[in-house]
Amino acid sequence: GGAHPPHRWVDDRTHNLMLACEAINGKVVMPGEIFSFNEAVGERTAAKGYREATAYVSGASVPEIGGGVCQVASSIYYAVLQADLYTVERHAHTYLVTYVPKGMDAAIYWGALDYKFENSSPYPIKIEADVSDGEVHVILRGTEWKDYTVKLSWKQLEEVPYETKTRVVTDGSYKDGDVIVSPYTGYTITTYKTLIDRDDNPIETVKIKTSVYSKRDRVVAVVPKNEPEPQPTETP
Repeated sequence: GGAHPPHRWVDDRTHNLMLACEAINGKVVMPGEIFSFNEAVGERTAAKGYREATAYVSGASVPEIGGGVCQVASSIYYAVLQADLYTVERHAHTYLVTYVPKGMDAAIYWGALDYKFENSSPYPIKIEADVSDGEVHVILRGTEWKDYTVKLSWKQLEEVPYETKTRVVTDGSYKDGDVIVSPYTGYTITTYKTLIDRDDNPIETVKIKTSVYSKRDRVVAVVPKNEPEPQPTETP
């Protein structure tokens, strides 16, 4: 909102990312074990030091304690895709996010949405996670068990343009032309993995998932100008 300058939000968001990374950094996932983001990080509360930052709740961007931690979950999902481990639970965001390639994000919401993967490799995996310059870095350390590497790609199936709508505002909360709701274009994205052999030849391409992201219309404030009241004309 207007009371918080944008950089405050960014600082608070980065702070939340650091706390979430600290909670999972160094965690070892044994073969056959399932890693749960919510279980590992726990509830994001003010008591744990989490701050308010923007989160999507029911389609709106609202300040919420622990906002931003989806970026950590998304970075784990992206690493898991590259390591070709088995994802147990993953949800796309309502709207497209920009910090991972399209279709490779994971939305988290305490008590409702989790991100889980199984260590489907024969060796233990250690998760390393940290934040620098507002970017999350996740490394899965383990023993190489496959004789191929994975190349990820995505294809856009549909794009749904947003519309611009107006809302009349008379309480002084916005100036004429102010953007009340920022827009998102809607997309349908399918992600793929291509297995590459040791000689750099593609073995096969497999569909991973199709994710649907909603559009959100742009809403602009219209402030009516105060027209002077028409004066009654005197009758002769």
